Amino acid sequence: MTVGRFAPALVVCVVAACGAATDPVLIEEPATEASTTFETIQAEDSAAGFGDATTATLDAALDGSDGSPLLHASDAAGGDGTADAAVCTPVVVTGAPSSGGLACTASGTTCYPHDETAFSPAWVAPLPRLGHCTSTQIMDFYTSCIGGTANDSACATWTGASANATCLGCLKTPSTATAYGALIQFPGDVVELNEAGCVALAEPCNLECAQTWLAGIQCREAACTSTECIEQSDLLGCTMTAATCATCEAYTQAAGCMTQLTGPDHPAGALCAIGSENDVTLGDYTSLATFMCGM
Repeated sequence: MTVGRFAPALVVCVVAACGAATDPVLIEEPATEASTTFETIQAEDSAAGFGDATTATLDAALDGSDGSPLLHASDAAGGDGTADAAVCTPVVVTGAPSSGGLACTASGTTCYPHDETAFSPAWVAPLPRLGHCTSTQIMDFYTSCIGGTANDSACATWTGASANATCLGCLKTPSTATAYGALIQFPGDVVELNEAGCVALAEPCNLECAQTWLAGIQCREAACTSTECIEQSDLLGCTMTAATCATCEAYTQAAGCMTQLTGPDHPAGALCAIGSENDVTLGDYTSLATFMCGM
């Protein structure tokens, strides 16, 4: 399993080239629950001003010591696992398209961003925050299936244990699911960190921004399929191109709203691993997985 930032499908909203900063996280996962290597493939946008959240920031956010009422979403009115919209600070979303664009053809290969003018995004809401995973399970999944010491045997043992079934169902969901957990598994052995779903839970008033982000991922996934791009490296390259060329660039531009989710008014900035400039880190995974699936 390989995880990379903004790698398509776990994907790429590479923005440096198109002026927006998006940064979905990408995880490529082999047929087996093999070990994962985090690698950055998203172009860094210096204007974003984001960096990896510190442990202190994450701890403050998760325990409420930063004064934010948004982080204990399970206590929100309605009990649906979303935060209180009354204390949410909206950000501006501009230019969200209703479809993708023309193909960005490349000679001599079928692996290029195909025409997505008929593409229409479909929002998939996140699973409600019901506390499916203990902190130990969240860390053990990382150690067994994602981290540098992960291996097929350890991952198979962890995922095969009945005691972990409920937690696994929240940590990783297929792209065909009706609701997404912390990680989204796309075809072509690609897994995406569900930053969009995390934002929807942490800051419900910014649902439109979250929807635009996920739409961009879906557009790139549709434009570059594993059937056309057999090699994983080609697939990732295709999706990065799709994000910055006519095919899906409009979504990348609109998803720049995510760069506004920073500071004390936006807990999602720390909880949802938004704008991490380097490799997808243990901190990125832990903060998002704990918020979306932790007890």
